Amino acid sequence: MDSLNPYWSSHSYGSQGDSTTTGTDISEALASLSLPSTLGDRGLMGMNYVQDREWTEDGKNYDATYGYYIGSMSATSGYISAENNASPWEESDKERQPPLTKLSDVYFLRWQDIASRKQLRNLKYFFRLHVINTQSKAIAAQAFGGEPVPRWPGRSFDLSTDEGLAILGTPNGAGVAWFLINHKPELGVRAPNKVTVFSTLAQDAYGQPEDWIHFLFYIAPVSNPST
Repeated sequence: MDSLNPYWSSHSYGSQGDSTTTGTDISEALASLSLPSTLGDRGLMGMNYVQDREWTEDGKNYDATYGYYIGSMSATSGYISAENNASPWEESDKERQPPLTKLSDVYFLRWQDIASRKQLRNLKYFFRLHVINTQSKAIAAQAFGGEPVPRWPGRSFDLSTDEGLAILGTPNGAGVAWFLINHKPELGVRAPNKVTVFSTLAQDAYGQPEDWIHFLFYIAPVSNPST
């Protein structure tokens, strides 16, 4: 992870045997897919990177942005969950960002760090947990025609449909797409083939009941890729 070191610090996520945030928030979905939910089970690991280091670029000094990427992943089971993320660009009010800044790149470097050469190409599921982006939520609502987003197993949209492509094109979906597009040499030619959208009952910052929306992108090898 040397490429992260000039800009990002790794912070504690949890201890062996602890439930991940994903394991707590969408336990039914993980169980249905036979995916691990506690740290250490089938190689499940957490990540907690904070952009808390100053840096110099082109002779100019920049203050840390305190952007962060927090998630969990298991190379053995082939899944990544992006749990709580705020990019340096967002956290600095679109003022500054270090050279290594995108969710797609930071998550990839962590995936590359924990996966064997064979496991690198084993990615099957990419969760976007608790989607809060206004545009992403609005497009998901359009896909459901204004109806409430159901609990797990939710509703799936093939990526050949307008709804599926629209969700992939949201800010939350785009990070998944760029993760795959920008790292083809390591990951192989892979792409989402469907997305499942579902909700869970949670609590807002004031302890009041609130529906949380989640995206699950299913990843598969591309047959006869053109490039």
